[in-house]
Amino acid sequence: KLTRGAVPVSFTGFMLVGCVGVVVHLAVLRLGLAAGAGFMTAQTLATFIAMGVNFALNNMTTYSNARLRGWAWLRGLALFCAICSLSAVANIGVASWLFDHQQTWAVAGLAGILMGAAWNYALSARLIWRR
Repeated sequence: KLTRGAVPVSFTGFMLVGCVGVVVHLAVLRLGLAAGAGFMTAQTLATFIAMGVNFALNNMTTYSNARLRGWAWLRGLALFCAICSLSAVANIGVASWLFDHQQTWAVAGLAGILMGAAWNYALSARLIWRR
């Protein structure tokens, strides 16, 4: 509301949920690396776990007026993962490249996350939680 309509309220909610997803992503990434997984494996696991958490939280909060339940929830999750998978490929590729060149797992992980935020919002708002 501070932007007087320039930024949709739902985008703000989506990004706040995304911040929770960032924490989940980095925690899973760190745990995967600590468990001995290679960076690409840990980044992939972290990406898909964060996707599931983000979908569930967005369904409960950001899009509470269009909340999905039952089979619609499962279809929505599948569609959300499909939408996010395109940006996940870029996420994992960019993050892996940065990690290989900088050896900084947190910066590489964050860069990967930022790759798809706007894409994921735009498509999921139109295809999953139609208003």
